[in-house]
Amino acid sequence: MALGMTLNGAHGRTYSDRQAAVRLEGMAEAAINQGYRDLLGLLGGLDSRTELRIANSIWGHSKLPIAPAFTEAGRAFFDAEVGTLDFGSPEALTAINGWVNGKTKGRIPRLLDQISADEVLFLINAIYFKGRWRNAFDPKDTRDGRFHGDGRNRAARLMFRRGGLRYQGADDHQAVDLLYGHGAFAMTVLLPRPGRTPAELLAGLDPASWGRWRSDSPRRKSRSPSLASVWSTDASSRTISSRWEWGSPSRARRLSPGSPTCGRTGCTSREWIRRRSSK
Repeated sequence: MALGMTLNGAHGRTYSDRQAAVRLEGMAEAAINQGYRDLLGLLGGLDSRTELRIANSIWGHSKLPIAPAFTEAGRAFFDAEVGTLDFGSPEALTAINGWVNGKTKGRIPRLLDQISADEVLFLINAIYFKGRWRNAFDPKDTRDGRFHGDGRNRAARLMFRRGGLRYQGADDHQAVDLLYGHGAFAMTVLLPRPGRTPAELLAGLDPASWGRWRSDSPRRKSRSPSLASVWSTDASSRTISSRWEWGSPSRARRLSPGSPTCGRTGCTSREWIRRRSSK
């Protein structure tokens, strides 16, 4: 969504490249803006058993004015909060990180470690999600086990349950959907086959292969790993989060590329504009 906000300040090839990045080629700018406006209104009310909060903000350098049309579009279509800060002051970091911390309810207390001299604008999208499993794991089934990841094994507390799940077994991976609430949201967990790494698996995951799996996967009984095992390494959390699918489990669409920063129940993504070198 942060990338979508940048479209209102882009022109020419930059605009067309960013439009292609969010897979909205051929759409008029007004239609794209309205689409984001409608999406914000839709997602927050999809499921009464989940809490989803999406927040956007625009932070500009106080010494460089921002075109009013850009900030007005951010407010009107993205509900963006707009602020100007002296990026050379320590208070700028405090303000931006404080905003992120508040919008993610403390799950992401710090987004930026520093602001460099050539950074003049930050566009930030923060997401807070808290959902109840549609079919909860029974705490009595939690047991000690071994988690295999990042080249080593470690002891972990793993949850288990058996039931009808959307599952796929392929040559290079296994995958399962874990539904939240009334089913509007799902976590899709991908597990590489032995001998395959997550990076190798994801390198072959494109919209076409993802769509085939979403349409072809049958419901079958499967024993599911726990959320803890999914989030046990930072690398896997970022990978899974960057591929979140919003909407019905049977009609998946990747809405935005990017690599958000994620905690267990919150994600942020950011776009920033750097000052061009005078060389």
